[in-house]
Amino acid sequence: RSFSAVSQETCADSDGGSDFYVKGLTIGPAVDSIKNSYGDVIEEYDSCDESGILKEFYCNAEGKVAFSTTGNVQFDCVDGKFIEKEIKCEDSDGGEDLYVKGTTISVETPDGATDSCADDGMRVVEYSCGSDQTTNTYFYYCPNGCKDGACMQDETNTNSVVDAGVEETCGSKHYSMAFILLVEKGTEPSEEIYWGLESIKTEFAKRFTSATNDLVTMDTSYPIKVVEIDEMTTSHVKSNKKNILQELYADSKGFNFVSLFGEGVDPSYAGGEHSFVKNVHEGIGMSIFDSSEVYGDAALLGINYMHDLTTQSIAESDINTWMNGLLHETGHQWCCFVGNNFARGENNAKLEIIQQGIHFYRGLDSPHEGTTPMNSDTWVLKEDGFYERLIHRAQKYHPFQLYLMGVLPKSEYDTKYKLYDAGILGKDFNDKTATFYKEVSVNDIITIEGERSCT
Repeated sequence: RSFSAVSQETCADSDGGSDFYVKGLTIGPAVDSIKNSYGDVIEEYDSCDESGILKEFYCNAEGKVAFSTTGNVQFDCVDGKFIEKEIKCEDSDGGEDLYVKGTTISVETPDGATDSCADDGMRVVEYSCGSDQTTNTYFYYCPNGCKDGACMQDETNTNSVVDAGVEETCGSKHYSMAFILLVEKGTEPSEEIYWGLESIKTEFAKRFTSATNDLVTMDTSYPIKVVEIDEMTTSHVKSNKKNILQELYADSKGFNFVSLFGEGVDPSYAGGEHSFVKNVHEGIGMSIFDSSEVYGDAALLGINYMHDLTTQSIAESDINTWMNGLLHETGHQWCCFVGNNFARGENNAKLEIIQQGIHFYRGLDSPHEGTTPMNSDTWVLKEDGFYERLIHRAQKYHPFQLYLMGVLPKSEYDTKYKLYDAGILGKDFNDKTATFYKEVSVNDIITIEGERSCT
């Protein structure tokens, strides 16, 4: 006997019930609520209306024919059944454009995920399409703040380069830094270490601004990212830095700097180190390069490898030591590479305001009554006619450093700073018998290196 020949007194459904993904034929006596529309006996196929709503006929508990109407945004209703939508991901702002508010539609976000501002007003929640046609979500730092789902442009800056949605200005006044705490796989950081790093992170934002004479800010507000690693050695950290950063980028991107600290990393690497990722500035003694694509964040400028947190005190009273290290390593992003090492003019040495090829020469006089983060010192005249350096950390960047960062007012370009001959490092350096050597200004740096500019 065929399905359509069942008794009018019996309800039968060919798809076995409310199966939204199979078109069924339901035959039998109708429930009272639909008799006026369908009569006493129903023989109806499941169907779709013009708006994509599925009308599904089925047999109820009383053995009578009833129906339900259902919509599903992830499926299309076609010929009486739901079929999965073929949704390709689309982003109205064309990708990760931080300065345009966009909406991303995919199977994962069929109603659309629209870019918005984080609660701190300094980051944008940026949605974009992933390679698998799903929706990616990232937090990006906005140097000039976030408004209505997009980073605000710096309307006062007319000399900038926009690279993959990240604005890097020739005189950027806003940077961001993320902090990563490395721990051994399968462990968690101790509370003392975690909160000690939290204090370092919070304090550094203040000290960096102070070190730049309030000309530049460093946003360190993003929470510490704890990353487990297989081997607690410096060599392992360095060789796996890309994977370590991917742990951070799974949550958020858009950081100009990332600082790595450890709890129990092999202390044989006791000092800090700055690893360059990108330089777009000419006139600071460095070549132009960009390896940010390796890490997947166009905003990244450099990575700081810092002391292990167990090698020295992290008490609040000892926080100056950590500030000195962070100011120094971060400062290497711009300094000190102009001219030649101090050599008393030998081999036609230029400028001679640096030593070791990476630091200011100690004989470069500091205007801040103490040693600057990049090693220039304050020199005082003694009764014997020689100059002696003042042993004190000033935690203020030298004006030359501010020039290299692109924030020193041009009115200060002709200011002269004394250079004292305290000997050549590693040969005859003596910080108690220095003599006056010459004076140097920013204009002298420009004569040798050309004026600082963006490529």
